[in-house]
Amino acid sequence: MDSDLNKAQKASLAVTLRVLEERLLTIKMLLQSNGMDGRVHGLKKDITEDDEKRLLSQIEIILQTLRQMADTFAIAKKTEKLSDILRAFKAYAQTVLIDEKADKLKRYGKVSPTLAEKLDPLISKLIAQIEPLDQPNEREQTDWKDNQHRSD
Repeated sequence: MDSDLNKAQKASLAVTLRVLEERLLTIKMLLQSNGMDGRVHGLKKDITEDDEKRLLSQIEIILQTLRQMADTFAIAKKTEKLSDILRAFKAYAQTVLIDEKADKLKRYGKVSPTLAEKLDPLISKLIAQIEPLDQPNEREQTDWKDNQHRSD
């Protein structure tokens, strides 16, 4: 460990650098995409080609400085797994969706008597559709079950 940073300082710097790098890499992907066009969320790419090139170049400069800082202070790479992101998304999505059921919407005012019969089945449908997002594929399930029996 670099002697200029104590353990807590190094941890703080590591988290900050990781958050900045993640956001910059996400912005880089968005710049290189055509935006997003969902039904309730969209992202319009509203910058010129020249601005895109300039921004991508500036992001690379910033990323290089982040790498230099990580090397200087021996900040280890933390690799996230997509499966962990999916698991976290599933938990988050199910929680916020449950809070949108008709009986929970009372906190915003009077709820229409017919809202529950229209909204709640759709909320339940979404929750059910989100459920398998973090499920391993069939082969991994078998491996996982085998590992569970070995650890018992």
